[in-house]
Amino acid sequence: MEAVKDKQELKIPTKIYKYVARFEETFVGAGLLAVTLIVFINVLTRYFLSFSYSWSEEVTRYIMVAVAFIGAAICSRKGIHLGIDFFFNRLGRKARRFLAVFISIMGAIFTFALTFLSIKYIQHAFETGQRSAAMNISMTFVYASITIGCGLMCFHFIVAVFSHWFEKDAILVSSEKGG
Repeated sequence: MEAVKDKQELKIPTKIYKYVARFEETFVGAGLLAVTLIVFINVLTRYFLSFSYSWSEEVTRYIMVAVAFIGAAICSRKGIHLGIDFFFNRLGRKARRFLAVFISIMGAIFTFALTFLSIKYIQHAFETGQRSAAMNISMTFVYASITIGCGLMCFHFIVAVFSHWFEKDAILVSSEKGG
């Protein structure tokens, strides 16, 4: 599902929102590029030099976790998270608006809870001194990507609540044309 005008994120006239969007997209792009380069270099060294970097699998795993959570925030911002368009598109305008607000509220509550729980997880990792196996870095840095991603998702769901509630033309429709 996506907004009618497909510009939901541009309806918030703040520089902060644009910076958040730029951060998300830059982070995901850089993360995917980094994973590609690390895996490519590791394959080359394994094939031609008969060794591989011990840290490469671990770092690519952690980058992919971060990319997944920040990427989910991008989906929340664009309104392209998981949804069932079949039933939604058969509702009337008021029912769609109500359902869009309800879905956004539930998404905000869920991602707020995940953000809160991930903060607890970071605290536990910090208190116990958890470190990664190959790179020996604090796992608080790894777990922080979950907190950041869920926090960004919550932020975007809250923005969507206000967008759907106060903007009459921000009614969701099918992402498929002709729906």
